[in-house]
Amino acid sequence: MPLGGMEHNYKKLSIWKDAYDLCLKIYFETTHMPKEEKYGLTSQMRRGGVSIVSNISEGSASGSNLHFVRYLNISLGALCELETQLYIASQLTFMKKESATELLNSADNLKRKISNFKKQLSSCI
Repeated sequence: MPLGGMEHNYKKLSIWKDAYDLCLKIYFETTHMPKEEKYGLTSQMRRGGVSIVSNISEGSASGSNLHFVRYLNISLGALCELETQLYIASQLTFMKKESATELLNSADNLKRKISNFKKQLSSCI
């Protein structure tokens, strides 16, 4: 049974809101990347951003805290991949250092929030 005995409305979860914002920022920032990266790093980063927020949504409807935690772990994995891709994009100067730093800070903050939420859910299993 989900935390508090109710199903989660993902749109009300701060982790979903933050992941959604990060996803939109990734899409915006990757529009400036080289055209030859359209099917490479640009596509990978966009899919990662979508995966993070989508797994939070899907997990919220899973019907149990145990399953929700599993989806949050998938989100965390995608978030770590995205961080690595941001480092690569920045190092290759596909993205301004300032933009990459801002996105990395957002990703780190989201990682902390998801981890804390996971702990809350796990304590109710």
